[in-house]
Amino acid sequence: MFKTGLKTKIKSFLAKRQEAKIKDYGFLEPKIWDLETKGSNLTIENFVFTELAENYGTPLFIVNAEKTRKNAQEFLSGFKKNCKDFEAFFSYKTNPVPGMLRIFHEEGFGAEVTSEYELWLALKLGVKPEKIIFDGRAKSIESLKTAVEKQIRLINIDSFEEIEKLKELTQNQKIDVGIRLQTAKSWKGQFGFTLVEAVLALKKIKETKNLNFAGFHFHLGTSIKEFKKYLQNLEDIFAFASEIRASLGLETKILDIGGGFGVPQVRQFTTDEQEISERFGIPFLPPENTKNPTCEDFAKIIGKKISELSTKTKIFPKILAEPGRIVSSSAQFLLLKVVETKQRKQKIAILDGGINIAAPLRGEFREAFVANKMDFGQREIYKIVGPTCNPGDVLYAAKFFPKLEVGDVLVVVDAGAYFVSYANSFCFPKPAIVVVENGKNYLSRKKETFDYLNLNDFE
Repeated sequence: MFKTGLKTKIKSFLAKRQEAKIKDYGFLEPKIWDLETKGSNLTIENFVFTELAENYGTPLFIVNAEKTRKNAQEFLSGFKKNCKDFEAFFSYKTNPVPGMLRIFHEEGFGAEVTSEYELWLALKLGVKPEKIIFDGRAKSIESLKTAVEKQIRLINIDSFEEIEKLKELTQNQKIDVGIRLQTAKSWKGQFGFTLVEAVLALKKIKETKNLNFAGFHFHLGTSIKEFKKYLQNLEDIFAFASEIRASLGLETKILDIGGGFGVPQVRQFTTDEQEISERFGIPFLPPENTKNPTCEDFAKIIGKKISELSTKTKIFPKILAEPGRIVSSSAQFLLLKVVETKQRKQKIAILDGGINIAAPLRGEFREAFVANKMDFGQREIYKIVGPTCNPGDVLYAAKFFPKLEVGDVLVVVDAGAYFVSYANSFCFPKPAIVVVENGKNYLSRKKETFDYLNLNDFE
């Protein structure tokens, strides 16, 4: 239900669009993603999207290697310029595609892993142990054993039970550990230690001879576009670090600030927006891209605050960050083909891929283009749905597109964060992944086959 009257809410909803002065409720320019148009066709690195769709089939994920490198370089450059001692570790859970992960590692990123599988994958990809951070809850004995044996850079402990596991596993080897803190602004619930618990955890770590306390880890959330969350959290962390130095004699050598940095051209929907769009077929307003912080903006503000707090407390930790979506989101695309159309109260276009491979579209705005109709004239409002036998398989409850016909190819941009991670094989096999790089395109991951889906089943 709406928090206020229906008419008032819709009036406010529409007024924002008029104020924004974005034609037809707006669309963001393809150049944001380094895409170009040639006549009626949308292109990526001189490749026509529709030709890639024809060559590899749809649905299809496409990774732009050059855009991935550009994003990685911008993030590293911004933070290294503003933090005296800094390293970045890519969040594997955001996009576990080896074809993309290799690029981040080539550009100097380490690996931030949160599970036994991700740890295995990082090692298999040749990431040096000293470039791996192990976060996450419920770490298995086997994964912790591997982490200790390989002497990875840091294990960020999440529970008292994990301390006991590591105590048993480090009889003959030492390992650097941090602890994940719950602060006023961070994720709470099942994550990490409260500040009261953290004192007890630090005492246990200090008593365990082979656990070397290195520092603190925090994670504030996802899609954050407000500096104040980071600034307040840094105040709290440095204050706590000063307290434990005085009370326990423990020095904070590492501060892992996590990730969560928001993508400028992606935004989360409000509950009211979603209901209005679904009930009345009113398209969402795109983000006002120029008003959202960039990597450089985050780096300047965070770096300045850390410098001030270090001077004040005389604590000078190495700064680690675990970016995900802010560096991967804009470097991957999802191609989907229109397979059917229907005329109901709304015009409906049914695609050959849906929420089974595009879960983030449930609650976040991402732009989409019709790859073969970039010279469109009049646009119409469509409801865009997937092919699964599920009424919730809706990609866009309402969005302006040129007239859609069977065979048209839609390009969903910013598909590089949590699309592949959350993809599943509900009703349909997961799609292939292609990389475009240096004037070439090649298959990075094969499309699932029916036999592959049943590989582990027994007759």
